[in-house]
Amino acid sequence: PWVRLWVLALSLALLLVGGWELGWRSIGFVASVEDDWGIWASRRRRVKDTPTVVALVGASRIQLGIEPEKFRAQSGRRAVMLAVDGNAPMPVLADLAEDPSFTGSVIVSYVPMFFAEAAANEERVRKWLRKYRTQTWSSRFETALRIGVQERFVLRYPGLAPARIWEHLLEGTRPRLIYAPMRADRYRAANYDLIDIVKLRKARANRERRRHLEAQPLSSEVFEQRVKAIALLVRRILTREGRVAFVRMPSVGLVRRLEADAWPRRPYWDRLASRIAVPFIHFEDYPALSAFDCPDGSHLGAADAQTFTAALVKILSEKGFFDAK
Repeated sequence: PWVRLWVLALSLALLLVGGWELGWRSIGFVASVEDDWGIWASRRRRVKDTPTVVALVGASRIQLGIEPEKFRAQSGRRAVMLAVDGNAPMPVLADLAEDPSFTGSVIVSYVPMFFAEAAANEERVRKWLRKYRTQTWSSRFETALRIGVQERFVLRYPGLAPARIWEHLLEGTRPRLIYAPMRADRYRAANYDLIDIVKLRKARANRERRRHLEAQPLSSEVFEQRVKAIALLVRRILTREGRVAFVRMPSVGLVRRLEADAWPRRPYWDRLASRIAVPFIHFEDYPALSAFDCPDGSHLGAADAQTFTAALVKILSEKGFFDAK
């Protein structure tokens, strides 16, 4: 009798879980890995002792804008996503430059705002770096298990947890579809058809307007200090026969105008590019990179990310970025 009871209980549990999973999938939900320091650390370890690897460093624009699988298909090089949403790329660049086991190359998604306001935009990335350096084997194992489950099952999405569903029922609302789910390789494929784009664009514009109204120009002295610091990091990577390229990802509309007003190109991007002898690729300089619409003003959709990645790889190849070491 106990065997039959256990079989019945297990069957009912599988039926309930399977129904929960299939029900959410039937209305458009897809599996999405939840980003955190553990998953980032698992990717960081993948760039060690691999000369042909390319680390993708930056914030959300590169995370949504460069598709690693397309990058590998076009270049023959494995790309590892080390972007941290909303955070400046320099701490990660410094970590790679100071790590003798890193012998690969780096693509840095650079915007002057992060360069100028470094301290205000490095809190999370510095925390993740600290945790990466002290991560235990048990934590690594737990992270690997979690990634395996989250990338396969919709029901592991936090927004569909029973407690959250109960809140929606009480509020008379429904869970929102995941418009930019994250894969295990930390790339986010954005589908803006799944979200109220007008509302998203307005929220993005308000956020950018606040940030740029508070922007303070850098003094020449501070600018020179930061240029020298970046140049030193680049030299360390070049010394190990790696490559470094800086890329300005697309932005459009109000977001682009706010950026141009607060952080004009000539005193920041152009000056930095003139001081460091590596490729600086600004989307405005290349028709193949500038013919994109960012639905929210700041990020590419999944289809455009494929095209943008292919075009960027072609430009990098022409500049010798993938030449044999």
